[in-house]
Amino acid sequence: MNEVEDFFQSLSENELQEVKTNMISTLIKKKVIESAKFRVHYIVAIDGTGVASFDKKTL
Repeated sequence: MNEVEDFFQSLSENELQEVKTNMISTLIKKKVIESAKFRVHYIVAIDGTGVASFDKKTL
């Protein structure tokens, strides 16, 4: 999985946002997450654990 991680780490913030947007759009179009729909909105959580790390403690 290192290649996938390396690829995603090489993306700019805008490129990563575009990937996330396209992934969610595809899930909606294919009705994969239809059960997560609440009225007219979809409830979607994205786990960002491990996306950012810091060498020193931040406030």
